Amino acid sequence: MARRLRSARWRAVCAAVAVLAVVGGSGGAPAHLGSGPFAIGSGVSDAAASRSPSPAATELPSATGATWTNLTAYLRPAPAARSDPAFASDPSAGTALLFGGHNGSTVYGDTWLYENSTWVPETPLSIGPTDSPSPRWGAAMTFDPADGAYLLFGGRNAGAWLNDTWLWKDGTWTEVPTGPAPAARSYASLADVPTAPWNAPILFGGNALLPFNDTWEFANDSWTNLTPTLPTAPSPRYGAGAAYDPDAGALIVFGGYDDPSTGGTGALADTWAFGAGGWTRLATALGPSARLSPVAVFAPTLGGLLLYGGINPQGARLGDLWALSNSTWTEVSPSENLSLAARSGAGAGGLDPDGTWSMVLFGGAFNALYNGNDTWVYGAPPPLGVAGPVAPRTTIDVGQSLAFSAFAYGGTPPYSYAWAFDAAICPSVDAASTNCTPVVPPADLGRALLVRVTVNDSNGSSVTSSPLELFVNPAVSAELTFTPPTTVPTVGATLTIAVEVTGGTAPYTFAMANLPPGCAASRPGTFQCVLTTPGVYNVSAHVTDDTGAATDSNAETLFVSAAPASGSSPNRSAWVDAILVGGGVGAVGVAAAVAYWRQRPKSPAAVTGWAGPPPSGPRPAAGGGPRPAPPTGGSPPPPPR
Repeated sequence: MARRLRSARWRAVCAAVAVLAVVGGSGGAPAHLGSGPFAIGSGVSDAAASRSPSPAATELPSATGATWTNLTAYLRPAPAARSDPAFASDPSAGTALLFGGHNGSTVYGDTWLYENSTWVPETPLSIGPTDSPSPRWGAAMTFDPADGAYLLFGGRNAGAWLNDTWLWKDGTWTEVPTGPAPAARSYASLADVPTAPWNAPILFGGNALLPFNDTWEFANDSWTNLTPTLPTAPSPRYGAGAAYDPDAGALIVFGGYDDPSTGGTGALADTWAFGAGGWTRLATALGPSARLSPVAVFAPTLGGLLLYGGINPQGARLGDLWALSNSTWTEVSPSENLSLAARSGAGAGGLDPDGTWSMVLFGGAFNALYNGNDTWVYGAPPPLGVAGPVAPRTTIDVGQSLAFSAFAYGGTPPYSYAWAFDAAICPSVDAASTNCTPVVPPADLGRALLVRVTVNDSNGSSVTSSPLELFVNPAVSAELTFTPPTTVPTVGATLTIAVEVTGGTAPYTFAMANLPPGCAASRPGTFQCVLTTPGVYNVSAHVTDDTGAATDSNAETLFVSAAPASGSSPNRSAWVDAILVGGGVGAVGVAAAVAYWRQRPKSPAAVTGWAGPPPSGPRPAAGGGPRPAPPTGGSPPPPPR
């Protein structure tokens, strides 16, 4: 991919923000982090890990007047709970990208785009060897404005450290065959440095069997090792907080971990800048305490370069927020607020789509057992806005009820709500949520019906949500058919039994009753049969659609007769034996046989399958008369169709 010339405009500078999602999902003391299989500290299920608090629009303002806003309950779908994902943002576009991560037991390989306060799952979610990076955690990622793409490097899976390089652009992952590349590693620092002489993404440190302190440049789809050209460098480390600071014209790296078991000093609290002259240690009198796995984001209107959370040397998660400006650290908030839990290994990025900076933060590890899937936005008190509406599902069957909810934020509470439904299918209520059974005109069944909510605040501001598309389908029904349309086949005959479903919401599940032996499903609701056993089979289907609505099909009775011996004619005893299946069918088969015997057709030769000679004697007069006796030694024909 050819690199285009870099612009000197502010967008190119702002777009260089990079975020490192670093260690945080393992338990125990930090000395054990990053060594051995990532099984230290067990994870929990997504359901158990998703313990985010209720949304709160105004959380303890910082010194800059910024607040935390929790959007978790109103972002559906959203990534599963996890820590240590690859995470980066494109500030001027107002988007962020998340890839992979883990929850202590599951390693993820999914891709999510955060855009317009919404999480969008990006395909492919099923990972193949060429369509996406393999599942991993601790990968490094940044947005590279020169390529207009997100750059991902390395990470770790359950079996090995990785050193592959990928670009994500326009919804597609592409692996870059870089040739020489940094050694396989996880928890490296990676950020775009759009100033001379580098004008390229810069990677530093990371960990495999040992921590690294090498420095690499990615340009023209190739990696170049800058380490031999640099007079100095930070000590080996991994899990540092790192982001590019346009005010300083440098990549800032804070803290991280230098494993004592390999001769290091443990958790670090030093601050380094990588700029035109290479690496320089900043002389900061005060600053964050020693830690690994914080997140770092540049957001000038929020105080400069922000650093949040991490793990201290004792293994406790941190929730303090710091800002670095003019080489000086300032504590913005000493601890997490009442709702935002302290954490490590989160994903975070800076957003500036309209000149108003904010920081988006996702997930992370609350402790050795719990990972989050909560989404928070930190920034200036927002104007009145509304997230949603959302519903547990957007397709239902007629007659089913559904709950809708929306979330108002910003502005001046309290809020009032007005709901609007296409075709007035539900009444409006002044509440953030409503539950109703849509009443839909027949002409509107199956088409998109729009649901909106308008919010007004106490200061007279008003905002209307984006529409939610709702589909209400006709009630589900099912019809059972045989092909060929016979109910009197013989053993060895082929038959297709199909359940034709109309209405309802696909996909459907089928529970069949009394299928004859020799039938196998060729696709859902369709069975190909080669009949093997004579008998009476009262076949029916119970169909359930995706909403849980169910229906029963019509029941069809199938009489399977024994195949006649070659060159012989069926006889009564053979047919009755077929009905009774050796005496195993019971009273229903007996009653059916007797009924058909008593009401057999007047012209046996006209009955399909009757191969015997016509009965002797005069034909009965039209309109009645005595029935002829069956031929001697003969038997009645099979029952008529």
